[in-house]
Amino acid sequence: MQSRSAFCCAVRSGVETVFAVLPGGRLTPQDRQFLLGHIMTILEELSREFDGKPPTVKQSRIGPWQRCAISAADPMDFVSPDMLIDDYRKRIETVAALWKDEMARRWPRRKQFAMTMREQLYEQDNDRWRAYAAWMRRTLPWFGREAGKRLHAGG
Repeated sequence: MQSRSAFCCAVRSGVETVFAVLPGGRLTPQDRQFLLGHIMTILEELSREFDGKPPTVKQSRIGPWQRCAISAADPMDFVSPDMLIDDYRKRIETVAALWKDEMARRWPRRKQFAMTMREQLYEQDNDRWRAYAAWMRRTLPWFGREAGKRLHAGG
């Protein structure tokens, strides 16, 4: 028998929908699938766009490669346009490694995914972080809600 805290019912317009409520901000299979797809798409795009380019391109600012907010498709479109392409790539690779480690946990914690992205790409830029988190919430309504505040207790 399922505990009451494990499942909830919502009634909207006379239609009953049952959805899982996972304690502790745990991931659903759909969350996991989206996050893995999201980070893989970012890595593939970086590889396609910048592998084989001369070092001068990789040391240039990311601004010219960013899409406008309406066309935004990944974190690159929300970071500071002054960030260097190489720096962005290294930070995304760090995010991917940390997300992989979190996924390997028996119970991955939702807030770790947002906090990792924020720490690596948006730590000093609240406006850009909020824009990226809002963009992610179109698919993951929980994304960034807990990471929106200060990440470090001392800072």
